[in-house]
Amino acid sequence: VVAALTKALARKDEDPAVRENCWQALSDLGPLPPEAQAAWAAYKDARGAAGEAGDDHDHGHPLDDH
Repeated sequence: VVAALTKALARKDEDPAVRENCWQALSDLGPLPPEAQAAWAAYKDARGAAGEAGDDHDHGHPLDDH
């Protein structure tokens, strides 16, 4: 599951809603393996740059304990 979510999250041509949902799902699945962590962090940085970081869907770090 983590691999599929990571792959969809990393695809720039994927539907933005799908990428957002993948990012949110990965946030809930931590701790993540390194490749998934990198994709998660890159997406978080991109969404923050787009001004979305302050919305209600801003999740904590996926390596944090839940």
